[in-house]
Amino acid sequence: MHMQNYKSISLAILATILIGTYQILWKIGMINFKPEFISLLTNYPLIIGFFLYGIAAIIILFALKKEDVTIVVPILGLSYFIVTIYAFYFLNEILNLSKIIGIITLFIGVIFVGGGK
Repeated sequence: MHMQNYKSISLAILATILIGTYQILWKIGMINFKPEFISLLTNYPLIIGFFLYGIAAIIILFALKKEDVTIVVPILGLSYFIVTIYAFYFLNEILNLSKIIGIITLFIGVIFVGGGK
């Protein structure tokens, strides 16, 4: 694999972590959300989440510039794994057998789809 490919895949992995992070921050920000202007300005989880959303989008664009979409996008799908782990640790959501099987299946799918190159 060419060095540029490793760079693009690393960018996709970084974007995946950011995607999972901003989604959890959005959830945390919405727990006590009030649709008031001042509340929006002081809702730091939402603000940070939107910032990470923008950074992740830019990183994805750079990854797509040098790598096939069929490699980058499946890696981004691993954000479900990140979200599930964060939800378990930060939101006390249940991690049951069904979710664990789903995550394992997701990893296998990424290997098959992304490993074809």
